[in-house]
Amino acid sequence: MAYDPNDPTYHAEITGKLGQSDSVKWDNDGQEYSISNLAWQIFRDLHPQKKAPGGVNGNWHWVDENGTSLWSLSFGSSGQSDSV
Repeated sequence: MAYDPNDPTYHAEITGKLGQSDSVKWDNDGQEYSISNLAWQIFRDLHPQKKAPGGVNGNWHWVDENGTSLWSLSFGSSGQSDSV
């Protein structure tokens, strides 16, 4: 599956909630997830046989509008594109 910036699969909104299980709302289904659980869900959904991907650190896979991963943002990096 090719990346499509208009596909809601690749969009989520930070909810502002402090819980670990409801920190983002996925545009694709309107449900709330943790960052890592949402990345896991997307990887599974996109797999041809819907296989579970194992452990996923969503902070490495989600990026801001500048292409900076959440992992890098947590350490104060910004404006740099991350490839993970």
